[in-house]
Amino acid sequence: MKKILIILVCLCLSGCWTTPEPEPNVIYRAFFVGVGKYENGWTLPSPAKNTERLEDLFVNAKFGEEEIEFEVIEKLTNYDATKENILQGILDVFYEADDNDVSYFYYMGHGGLWNGIPIITPTDYKSTLETAITVHELEEHLNMIPGTKVVFLETCHAGNFIDKDIKLEAFTEFSLDLLNKEGYQVLASSAGNEYTWDYGSGSYFCNSLIAGCKNLQADTNEDEIVDISELYQYIKLNVTKQTVQIYPEGSTFPIIEYEGGKL
Repeated sequence: MKKILIILVCLCLSGCWTTPEPEPNVIYRAFFVGVGKYENGWTLPSPAKNTERLEDLFVNAKFGEEEIEFEVIEKLTNYDATKENILQGILDVFYEADDNDVSYFYYMGHGGLWNGIPIITPTDYKSTLETAITVHELEEHLNMIPGTKVVFLETCHAGNFIDKDIKLEAFTEFSLDLLNKEGYQVLASSAGNEYTWDYGSGSYFCNSLIAGCKNLQADTNEDEIVDISELYQYIKLNVTKQTVQIYPEGSTFPIIEYEGGKL
């Protein structure tokens, strides 16, 4: 008995018998922006409501065996969604993220190209490049956030943010500022040369995104997870007025899971 105790003490002192390090926790956060009312009089019917619908969807998500829920879901809509508030909101909502964490960003509002530069337009947009949010500014702020960024862009010509159908030579010098790079999982609502459509009954892209996630309708391999490629295929099949785009191709990054597999 004395010999066994001596051996155990020696093992502990030598470091051969150690407690395994716990797996790092993954924290999920979300920031949903919907600009349906503009200071210049522009309007869209769905953006603000979409942020509420997405919150209702993702507040029920539970990821992995630990059933991890979203720790933070923040929304910014209409006249509050100024350029300053959108960019600062990205930094504020995600400021505690580390390399293990997942940050969801959704934008719906007007957008397009300004002399070949992809832009989205905050409520205080005044038809100048300085009052728009360029892809360079969006990428700069999202790049400050460690971990994985899941980006849903619902705007006209959204594919240009991930180099899907960019045909303007003037844009090539800015190619490094796109969102098609390591650390990003992106669904864009339309190709770079297409409009994104919104109606009083809801926007095509967000309607299909929610339908594909809810009750795991897009889960084609029946693993009780909707990954981004499954969601892409579901939206592509159900929305024909515009062509959803994805980065990276073939990704199996999980977008939503539920306790027990169903909502």
